[in-house]
Amino acid sequence: MALGLTVLLVFAALTEGKACVCKMGSHPQDKFCQADFVVRGRVESGPVEGYITYPPQSRGFRHWPKQRDVLVHVVMVTQIFKGAGLVSKAGKPVAKQPEEGNPLVHNVKIYADRSPCPGWLRAGTDYLLAGLVDDGKLFISSCHWTSPWQQVTQAQRLGVQSVYGESCRCRVTSCSFLGPGGLILDSHCSEGYLYCGEHGLSCAWKPVITGSESNEYKKCKASIIPALHQIERRHRVVRKH
Repeated sequence: MALGLTVLLVFAALTEGKACVCKMGSHPQDKFCQADFVVRGRVESGPVEGYITYPPQSRGFRHWPKQRDVLVHVVMVTQIFKGAGLVSKAGKPVAKQPEEGNPLVHNVKIYADRSPCPGWLRAGTDYLLAGLVDDGKLFISSCHWTSPWQQVTQAQRLGVQSVYGESCRCRVTSCSFLGPGGLILDSHCSEGYLYCGEHGLSCAWKPVITGSESNEYKKCKASIIPALHQIERRHRVVRKH
């Protein structure tokens, strides 16, 4: 669903000194399935410092307002792959694209950890952004899928459009450590070119793109082995000296 959306990305600061721990899986399919929204957007400006004030709790132990420091980016969203309704509710209409009939532009607050898990975005860059929704607000962090669009593989682009969402029943952890063809899985290459999909009553690794381009995973895996050998040779030379 192609939309033009202006999104206000807001990054919340946490206590300094804490280590960043990401509990979600590293595979794009897991990040897509665990996210409430997934969009493509261009960063127009930012970051700008600001803050959000939370009202006192009517129930609970906090009876005073709470202020949270944030950073704000303005993003023009051109596609929504997941959570269109949530993204639409989070902002106000600004523009339309004739081919869609009723696409919207929104100013949306997206909260993310500035520290210790910063979600920095570069102005002028096109991104794929995935995050969560809490109380109508959009959140992202470095633990979520925030990748420059140029670095998103063709297989991943197809994945966010259909394949990942159709395969959320299969968690990546439920797939075997064996990849296509019964060979040991390469986790790095699987993130770029494979998904965990239904295979009978279980789940198995499959190429996102079938046909003439289905061997991209094999090409990726083949390119890594020589690189590892080169690194190993360098380490041997260093140890000798």
